[in-house]
Amino acid sequence: MVRSVSQHDAVTRSRFAVGVLAGDRAGRDAVAEAEGVAGKVLVDIAGAPMLQRVLDMVAGLEGAVSIHICGPEQAIVAATPWLEARIEQGGVLWQPPLSSPARSTAAVVETAFRLAGGAPETAIDGVLVTTGDHPLLTAPTAARFVADALATDADAVIGLASHGKVQAAFPSGRRTALKLADGPFCGCNLMLFRGPEGKMVLDFWQSLEAERKRPRRMAATLGFGIALRYLAGRLSSQQALARIGQLTGLRVAAVMVADPDAAVDVDSLADLALVRARFEARNR
Repeated sequence: MVRSVSQHDAVTRSRFAVGVLAGDRAGRDAVAEAEGVAGKVLVDIAGAPMLQRVLDMVAGLEGAVSIHICGPEQAIVAATPWLEARIEQGGVLWQPPLSSPARSTAAVVETAFRLAGGAPETAIDGVLVTTGDHPLLTAPTAARFVADALATDADAVIGLASHGKVQAAFPSGRRTALKLADGPFCGCNLMLFRGPEGKMVLDFWQSLEAERKRPRRMAATLGFGIALRYLAGRLSSQQALARIGQLTGLRVAAVMVADPDAAVDVDSLADLALVRARFEARNR
């Protein structure tokens, strides 16, 4: 079920951990190279690295009890004084990036639940996961997502935004759309896992990543009936989530994120220009 999320500030008494994916994909990153930095998350946005902006934002979320980052590589951390100091002082818990976003997500989720333990005074209600190249994500939007995700009974929750609203907010940008019967949606790089068993959704994600260049195998994984309904534009978000739940044995849900900025991360130089322009507009 897709739930609607407003832009009002969320107030939550829940305890949760935060995972931030901060590694680069394999190979050279065009954004990092163009900006002359060792990793994309270190690109400057209005006077501060993207990763620093994300870490500052999540550190201020009410209920956030720990912050875990997966990446960047240890050599990059050692060459980045502000990040190395933050790790040494215990502000964030670092672990090396893995071979894919799904594996890195699974790593931070497992670590967060393991360190939290099961005692009432340390237990957490979930793990919020976002990315270090998401500087437009605001605290009210992140907090609202956490509150609405925890209000569901799902084991894993993803954030989605209306593709139309995102395109209206960023008319010069092109965002990838998930075309479903109840409307085209954009991902927001926002996920919440209620327990370590949510890793099963990530295992499924990894299996799809492995077949992303083999459409027939992807269709076989999902089921040809589901694939045909998607291609025909007749697959709804509820049907898609229900199918993932059937394949993983978990309850999977999505919540709508009202803020179109939440759907814009920095995957390209065009994205970087959009984000910098948005920061200039905010400052004005």
